[in-house]
Amino acid sequence: MNTSATPRRIALGFLVIVLLGMLLGAVTFWRILGINERFHRVATNTVPSVLTLKSINQLNSAAKSHARRFSQLDALSPLRSAAKAKYTIAQTQGDELCKAYGQLISDAQDAKLFSEALAARVQLFEKIDTIFDLVDAKTSAEAITWVMTEVDPADEKCVAAFDATTQYNLTLSDAGIAAVQQLVASSFIWIGSMLMATLFLGTLIGWSTVNTTQKALAAIAETIRFSIKKTNRTLAAISDSLQEGADQTAVSSEQLSASSRALATGTSEQGASVTQTSASLEEISAMIRRTAANAMKAKDFA
Repeated sequence: MNTSATPRRIALGFLVIVLLGMLLGAVTFWRILGINERFHRVATNTVPSVLTLKSINQLNSAAKSHARRFSQLDALSPLRSAAKAKYTIAQTQGDELCKAYGQLISDAQDAKLFSEALAARVQLFEKIDTIFDLVDAKTSAEAITWVMTEVDPADEKCVAAFDATTQYNLTLSDAGIAAVQQLVASSFIWIGSMLMATLFLGTLIGWSTVNTTQKALAAIAETIRFSIKKTNRTLAAISDSLQEGADQTAVSSEQLSASSRALATGTSEQGASVTQTSASLEEISAMIRRTAANAMKAKDFA
């Protein structure tokens, strides 16, 4: 087995796992951004729109009530000026909220409904202003009649127009909330599916990596065992050769020792022979000297 590719396979496996994790994170982040966008739209547009429209409606009703109260009070009553002041405050606050709502309009239908509601409000306050004109003209009875015949129907029309706009925004709010809920549910499905796929692929890659690593380690171990066996055989052969050389050296040493002993014996024998020869030569020399002496004696005797 080729083990040189094992590190690359392990690195590739970890890289794939990291990429899958990044993909899962990206999908999760994308879904969270979608949920946040939908929720932000509902929280910062639809809900404030509904609250603003209800506040305008309440201020319109309060202004009408203060105008009615003004028409019912005696001309000398100190409460009349207070009722007129409260009416002015309610009208002013309503005007400010109407201007603020212009920035909260969601779409063309919302703009159309709000435009109709503004027109109804303008008509309502025109009729309410007539109440003050009638009261100032000392015709309180006509003012009361005007309230019932003109102001109340105009107020109902204005309330209905603002209620229609409010209902449309509530419909948008419900649709937005439903979209958020659907997005959350689909996000769970997306993220769950991606998580399961990531876990499955990660497990598969991990198993493949571990299996490849085990095979590589087994191949390395087998190679090491084979190398050890080969080395042991080589060492055994070397040991046998050394033993054979030692045996041959021992035999040669014994032969050399025997030769040395034989040489020593021969040398000793030659030494003895030389000694014997020397002794014989000395005896011969003595005999010669004796013969010479005898010859001299014979000569002298002759």
